[in-house]
Amino acid sequence: MKISQMSSGSAIVIEVQGSGPEPTYIKTEALFPMGGGLLVKKPSEGSMDVQGQLRLTIHNKKDDRSYVFNRLSISPMDTQYGLVYMIKSDEEGEGLCRRKAERYDILCMGTMAHRDFTGNVIIYDMSMRGVAVITGVPNIGKVGDIVTIRFRDGQGFHSYVIEAEIVRYFEVKGKAAIGCKVAAMPFDIMQLLEKKKLEGKAK
Repeated sequence: MKISQMSSGSAIVIEVQGSGPEPTYIKTEALFPMGGGLLVKKPSEGSMDVQGQLRLTIHNKKDDRSYVFNRLSISPMDTQYGLVYMIKSDEEGEGLCRRKAERYDILCMGTMAHRDFTGNVIIYDMSMRGVAVITGVPNIGKVGDIVTIRFRDGQGFHSYVIEAEIVRYFEVKGKAAIGCKVAAMPFDIMQLLEKKKLEGKAK
């Protein structure tokens, strides 16, 4: 699927691998296709004027699938509505499955940051749509709040980072937990889940 075929309102995550060890993630939203590319909003945090290797993940609102683009260009445009950005890519996006049923056990320690809580958590399970986290602390924040979750898989050195929205509260063996949805899962976590799938670890 071409980038110009993405629907208005689709969630977008741009992964920037610069000179540092960890990538930077920029979140924005599609406005509408134009001139063979996709016009997107100015992000509320971070800058689109970036240098380094870029990777774009779009959760297309129309078909509820995620598409990854590895070759792209980003250029600013001044309009009567303010500053927006044009993203173009000469490649077909790689479609990634987001079936809700495909959940994977992760069961590893991580950290979670929220305005009312910062501390260690257990990553319970994950899918292309979201993540469940055992916090041990009842009723952190409220539904709709955004949390930032970081973890490593096994003995690996790579640090995974997710920004997710709280959608429910529940318990795992008497421990408080939260379920979160993710609008556009970062590409490195998609790769991790594909690896879990190949290992036959789907629930």
